[in-house]
Amino acid sequence: GTLRPGLGADCEAVVRRALHPDPGQRYVHARQMIQDCRSVLDGRSPDHALGRKARRRTLIGSLFSREG
Repeated sequence: GTLRPGLGADCEAVVRRALHPDPGQRYVHARQMIQDCRSVLDGRSPDHALGRKARRRTLIGSLFSREG
């Protein structure tokens, strides 16, 4: 579901991570959330909100897209 229509997917990922019901899935440090917010404002995907597996897929995808 969408938190708010028009709220980008990356921004929504940051909000969902910050409000996650499981405290173990939330941001550990405020600086992680700040970094993710800055990434979203700069048009990049939020590293901490995506999680390790999603970051790896994003990195691999960006490596292959640069070769062409």
